[in-house]
Amino acid sequence: CAVVHRHDPHAVVLGEGSNNPVTGIVSWYSPQYHPHDMAEIMAEAGIAVRAGHHCAIPLHNHFNIPSSIRVSISCANDRSDVDVFEQVYVRALQKLCPSTIQ
Repeated sequence: CAVVHRHDPHAVVLGEGSNNPVTGIVSWYSPQYHPHDMAEIMAEAGIAVRAGHHCAIPLHNHFNIPSSIRVSISCANDRSDVDVFEQVYVRALQKLCPSTIQ
């Protein structure tokens, strides 16, 4: 969550602030770019994220969210993977919405 918020103040992390325990899955959306555009740029750099409704179309419709992005971190990942994700995320933001990047 921190990586997403650090660079895009408009990003909304889904489920953040709830009483749910922290997991290795982070879903978010931003009005600054389309999730499928972000996913495509990330994929070109070798970062696997998913964009879409994630089997939750009614929930997306309820909150008026066209789609979202999801990234999963597991015990197979380490800090260097998170660092690479952040670098690619920043490059994608620079490409999609240069005025937003922080």
